[in-house]
Amino acid sequence: MNLQECRRLNHYRKTRKRLNITQADVAKVIGKTPQYVSALERGLNELSYNDAYLISRYFGMSPDALFLNDAYERISKEKELWKQLDEENLHRKREEFEKMFQKHSKSSIE
Repeated sequence: MNLQECRRLNHYRKTRKRLNITQADVAKVIGKTPQYVSALERGLNELSYNDAYLISRYFGMSPDALFLNDAYERISKEKELWKQLDEENLHRKREEFEKMFQKHSKSSIE
């Protein structure tokens, strides 16, 4: 199991526990055994798209939100950083414009 898969399953497992959903509950939803779900969470079984869909519906979430949450969080943080940089850049440009305007205004008066 690679790091990305580990993160996906880790977020799913944390969410399952937070919602007080057991491995047996998940097993019933996807028509498998609790042992299968346990192996799935340990990365020994591969999660199918169909199972991911059924589990996420049971959790009341989209598959992306349940299994790709880490990626969404990183993207959200990056978007926020870009927004801050854009705001800082806009503020700097505004100050530069005001200085140029003041300088130009003074030179036209003289």
